[in-house]
Amino acid sequence: MTLHLPPARGSCRGPLWRFLLLALALLAQLARVQAVPQFELLFEDTFGGGKLNATKWSQITGDGSKLGAKGWLDGEKQVYHQNNSYTSSQGNLVLKASKYSNLILSGRVYTKQSWAPSNSNGKINTIKIEARYKAPPGDGLRARIFLLPAFGQTKSCVGCGALGAWPASGEVDLLDVSNNMADVKGGAHFGGVKPNNRYVGPTTHYSGVNNKADGWHTVALEWTPLYMIWYLDGQAKYRLVSGWGTQAGWFSATAAAGVNAPFDRPFFLGIALSAGGLAAGDHNVTQLQKTVGSAGKQLLVDYVRVWGKKLPGGFPMALPMRPSTAAAAVAPAAVSQPVFDETDWDVVWSDEFDGARLDTTKWQAQLGDGASPVNWGTGKGWGNKEESVYTADAANLALVKHKADPALGDPSAPGGDGFLKITARAVGGNITSARVRSVLGTASFQPTEAQPVIRIAARVKLPAGEGLWGMLWMLPSGATCSATTSGCGKYGGWPASGEVDIMSSINDMSTVQGNQHYGGRYPTDVHVESNVQNPRGKSFAGEWHTFALEWSLDGSMVWKLDDDTTKGTIYFFARSGEGSPLGWYTTGNGDTIMGGDAPFSAQGFHLIANLAVGGVHSFADRATCLATLKTEKSMAVDWVRVYAKKIPACTPAAATGLLPAGSKCRTGTDFVKTSEAQAGSA
Repeated sequence: MTLHLPPARGSCRGPLWRFLLLALALLAQLARVQAVPQFELLFEDTFGGGKLNATKWSQITGDGSKLGAKGWLDGEKQVYHQNNSYTSSQGNLVLKASKYSNLILSGRVYTKQSWAPSNSNGKINTIKIEARYKAPPGDGLRARIFLLPAFGQTKSCVGCGALGAWPASGEVDLLDVSNNMADVKGGAHFGGVKPNNRYVGPTTHYSGVNNKADGWHTVALEWTPLYMIWYLDGQAKYRLVSGWGTQAGWFSATAAAGVNAPFDRPFFLGIALSAGGLAAGDHNVTQLQKTVGSAGKQLLVDYVRVWGKKLPGGFPMALPMRPSTAAAAVAPAAVSQPVFDETDWDVVWSDEFDGARLDTTKWQAQLGDGASPVNWGTGKGWGNKEESVYTADAANLALVKHKADPALGDPSAPGGDGFLKITARAVGGNITSARVRSVLGTASFQPTEAQPVIRIAARVKLPAGEGLWGMLWMLPSGATCSATTSGCGKYGGWPASGEVDIMSSINDMSTVQGNQHYGGRYPTDVHVESNVQNPRGKSFAGEWHTFALEWSLDGSMVWKLDDDTTKGTIYFFARSGEGSPLGWYTTGNGDTIMGGDAPFSAQGFHLIANLAVGGVHSFADRATCLATLKTEKSMAVDWVRVYAKKIPACTPAAATGLLPAGSKCRTGTDFVKTSEAQAGSA
């Protein structure tokens, strides 16, 4: 378009009109540029008006019995009552735990509206949910803000949906805090009906100016068809991705459910204050009434807001999204069918425990109660308030032949085969056990250019008992701990230099965790966990199981259970944030996130095997532990093996000279990992 303008007058004749012409042209150009998509408000409640808005919220009442889930699937002790959820004159939603006769009453509400992101053009492609809350500290209390499948709120069960009973149809926790309310959990439940379910999520802590657990805080969730991001007080904390039909991300065990199920359908928002239950330490009603007191305890919510955003053309669902996901970090076929093939690997370090005594060229017994700096450095209790003292006495630490101990050993093992036996016992009121670590100088492990993919595996048999905690885990080997630091390494004190738990199980051993610890030094750290149940529907105790970690130089880790059988499964997956909080990262001893794959790079990690007694994770006091150890309990380790994957030489396509997209190969001694952008279409 040509503009015909009259001649300018006055002293600004030429330059002024040239400026106006330029401005008009710029405005015309901007008008042709499509606006950046913005969030639109889909739901809001600031809890004014004097009473709960019945057009937006429904109340849950009872103890769960009418839904076939007394105790709300967790052994909770409260009864939800309609008078215990209301709005205050200050404009807050109040969920109040109170005493009534021999009961604990509390409140639970859920939205009548539900939401889900879509990949379709013209529909909401991104959902963002935010709430501001203030949680009440107290032993046995648990405050939650969560999503459950919309189909389930009209059915006679808890958490039911189109894909089955809880948690096959999914659950997302924006907030899950209990007891002192200082450890902030969020996460997702998915997979199949128990025991074929999974849980993955981060635990973080309050930081900055407003770092009090009982202060006002915000939680938020950004939810798209392919990923979710959790936020605490405006800071991104963790990203979980769709497995795209594999177990390296969220998935559904329901046949033909869809590659992004179960989080591809509507969910409603729930808010609850519960008392008791396994997640909060399984307190009884008497203890809970003491916690609640005569005044009661209140969970306050200032507001709940839900936004949606439409993207031009819809949400991209094609494979270019996948290189940034955990699913792309491992071969999808191996993820779908995680069967270990030993011919693809070389054993680079191992101990079969067939000798007469512990091989001190491979292992070192760690001794004492944890107060000695050379061992841990955080004072008595090994940083976890454990009750046990570790010794190298034969009663606590021994190598035993399978045939010599048929109750604990494997009767099918060859005659000369042995195992490592770690025994917790109580004698005269003293609790002892054992803990060993691989020798730091010669048995520390990490992927390198020469060995870009390593596998660390062990065959373990766990005991069961309240207060027991069996572990196979890794700490950095790079620095000597002082009296004020623990778990030290290249990037600073624990857990800034990282920790990896290959297998962690407590009490009845019905669940095994895979864990990562990273971020900054406590309390600016992040703990991400995944839970897996025994596929046989039993405790892991009393059975032999293989637990493995595969760790790649491309910034990925995958945890596997029994993948040396046809019943194997993946129970955790992790990806480097590459300098962002959306995967593992570290700030070292400072406040700035470092780049690359730190802290799980440029330093070796040693192995630790131990059977702890008591501590904060088991919720068991000393009296409970002593009762458990009226009969000694033993953890057995049949073998520990470290493998390096055999990486093939790079073979470019003859027609193009390019490497196939997603290649993992070796050029000389250099490890090569290509993305689609790097490789082109070979």
